[in-house]
Amino acid sequence: QWLSALRWQAFAAQLDMPQPINRLYPWYLVGMVYNQLLPGTIGGDGYRIVQLANACGKPKRLSLVTVLAERGSGLLVMLWLTVLLGYN
Repeated sequence: QWLSALRWQAFAAQLDMPQPINRLYPWYLVGMVYNQLLPGTIGGDGYRIVQLANACGKPKRLSLVTVLAERGSGLLVMLWLTVLLGYN
């Protein structure tokens, strides 16, 4: 989870929304809890979007891009690992 929060931090910094990891990591963990408790598995992503946008004073759509990029890159890593480990 720490690495996922670091990945999110990198995407946020690229979009001029830098935040320290000690702020993003708790938001990431709370978002994961919301994803488990709320219906639809995206409630936590909404929480992360709102928290980042409010902390940076940027539009929520820009914060949405950081969360989508973090989720998409995580999916690509999982697919890569599946292919890599599947051939051994």
